[in-house]
Amino acid sequence: MVMTNERNAYYREINAALAEMKWLFDDQPKAAGYREYFEETLDANELEIALHTLCNFLLETTTRPVPESVIAQIHAVHAAMGLQDQCVSQLREKRTFQPAS
Repeated sequence: MVMTNERNAYYREINAALAEMKWLFDDQPKAAGYREYFEETLDANELEIALHTLCNFLLETTTRPVPESVIAQIHAVHAAMGLQDQCVSQLREKRTFQPAS
């Protein structure tokens, strides 16, 4: 399949935005398998799968909540891809949830 320059630019832009978030896997429990799958899907330009792999990892109960700036980056990638799901709202909920003492 021949890709247009516009389509190539789209893939490069989204791929780069996702690649910039690879650091989120560092020093987190259960990160290795998620990171490996994330990298494989990025390499294959399966960008929606890569994004959802990242979101699923960040929503794990053992993964630390991420700052709002990261949530904004994830939201921007969702918007650029035209995706509407609960990932961003769930990340915000996880960030604000305070367990009972």
